[in-house]
Amino acid sequence: MKKLKKILLINWLYFSKELIEVGDVNFLTGKNGAGKSTVIDALQIVLLGETNARNFNQAASEKSQRTLDSYLRADMDENNPYSRRGKDFSTYIVCEFQDDAEGSSFVTGVMFDCRSDGSRRDFFFIYTGVIPRNCYIQQGEAMEITDLRRFLPPARSLNCITPATLPSAWRSARSWAQRLPAMSAARNPPPAMWSSCWAAAPAVTASVVPPVPPRRTS
Repeated sequence: MKKLKKILLINWLYFSKELIEVGDVNFLTGKNGAGKSTVIDALQIVLLGETNARNFNQAASEKSQRTLDSYLRADMDENNPYSRRGKDFSTYIVCEFQDDAEGSSFVTGVMFDCRSDGSRRDFFFIYTGVIPRNCYIQQGEAMEITDLRRFLPPARSLNCITPATLPSAWRSARSWAQRLPAMSAARNPPPAMWSSCWAAAPAVTASVVPPVPPRRTS
C-alpha cells in the first residue's frame, strides 16, 4: 500500500511555506477561508495533473472564481498584502508517499516558475526518496526549474513529466478519477490501473524543459 505521509506547499495562495504531516486517518477542519479547499485543490493538481478552474474549490462554491493563476499569484483579493502579482517566484506542491510493499518512500510533485510579466512554466517530477530538509529552498527562495534539476540529478532517479510524456496508464487513471464524484463506489470499485500507473511513472524518459528567464533580484 502507498500511503501519503507529507504535503508541502510553497507560494500556494496564502501558504508561503507549509509542510503538512499526514496520518492514516485525517480530518481537515477549519473556519471558512482557513485553507481547506486550498489544500484539496493542491492535491488535485499534483496527483491528477488537473489545472482546470471548473474543478477548483467545489466544496465552497458551485461557481468557483478560483483559477490556477489566482492560486499562484494570491491575488483573488485586490487588497491582499501578500499578493505575488508582478513578482518573480516559484511555487511547489509536493507529496511524499511511503510504499509499504517496497519498504521505501517516493516523492511526486509539480512546481511552477512564475514571472512578473504573467508568464509561467510548469514542471512535474517524481523520484525515489523523501522531501529534503530544505524543502527546495535555497538562500531564502524556492528553487527555479534549473536549480531543481541540479538539486535532483539523474542519479536520484529524477523523471520529468509533461503532458506529452505522461504515461497512458496515468492518463487513464486521471480520466477515471475525474469521473469519480458521479460514480457509485459500490458499482464501480477502483480499477487495477492505479498500480500500473505508478509502475509506469518511474519509466518516463526525462524531458527537456525550455529555459526560463532569470529571476529579477530587484
